[in-house]
Amino acid sequence: MVPDRKSAISFSGTGYVLPREGTTGLPVTTINLDKVKLRLVRINERNLVPSINGEKLTMNFDPESVDELISQSGSLVWQGEMMITGERNRPVVTAIPLAPLLKDKGPGVYLAVVDLPDSKPGDGSSR
Repeated sequence: MVPDRKSAISFSGTGYVLPREGTTGLPVTTINLDKVKLRLVRINERNLVPSINGEKLTMNFDPESVDELISQSGSLVWQGEMMITGERNRPVVTAIPLAPLLKDKGPGVYLAVVDLPDSKPGDGSSR
């Protein structure tokens, strides 16, 4: 018997989404997960240039880094869980439906943070 693959999460491509309208969502790839934690963070426009210069928007985040980003440069605009359906031990691509989550949130740069459902602070699981 072959053991199950380790649970995993990753964004397809770079994780950047530029169009505000006309997209079906941000694709996230998972393996052996039936749900993920999701947080959407808006980066304050006055903190955008320092965040880009510090390469803070192009890295993987641990939960503490996300909390620091929220307290220093942005604001949490939505958090919750998203269900995933798919075959065991195979990569499953699911679109995070950003349009309804960001409706009426205004223009800006948003960071999508996806965690394992059982993630704990300090385990470095955020994407």
